[in-house]
Amino acid sequence: MISREEARLILQDMFNSCIDGYTNLLAEDKKVPAMLIDDINALDMAIEALSQPPADQWIPCSEKLPDEANYYEVTVSYDGLVFTSYSFYSMTESCWCTYPNTITAWRERLPEPYKGVE
Repeated sequence: MISREEARLILQDMFNSCIDGYTNLLAEDKKVPAMLIDDINALDMAIEALSQPPADQWIPCSEKLPDEANYYEVTVSYDGLVFTSYSFYSMTESCWCTYPNTITAWRERLPEPYKGVE
């Protein structure tokens, strides 16, 4: 089995080949097959999907911070303890609203809220 990054690189090579073919057809004033355009769009979407970390993957704060203000599951390292919690990331303050300077990683997946017994 290959890694997500290896798959992304293979798809990127295929995408580049399709773009080269597209460019050559345009340069030769030839009709571009609709299937080639569909392939380019599909490869582009797959590459974008593989470029994003899975929703349940921890993202170290040293590598990336959230792109939008929201609540996130976080890993907190405080006074020798390591635990998970939830915190709001503020874009205006560019910081976590709880546990300042102690959050080491975050992930976007939040659990489904309790819906009660039906």
